[in-house]
Amino acid sequence: MTDNLTVAGLVATPIKHTVTAEGLEISSFRLASTSRRYDAASKAWVDGEP
Repeated sequence: MTDNLTVAGLVATPIKHTVTAEGLEISSFRLASTSRRYDAASKAWVDGEP
C-alpha cells in the first residue's frame, strides 16, 4: 500500500532520512507554511500569518 500526501511550503531544516531495523524509511524535517482560509464576504482565499 502506498499513501501520498502533498504539502506546500518552505523546508526549514535539512531532511533527516533514516531506515528502521524493520526496513521502514522515515524522513523528518520542519516545514514552514502560510495558513489560508476562504473569506465568504470577498469570495476569495486569504493568506494568514506564516
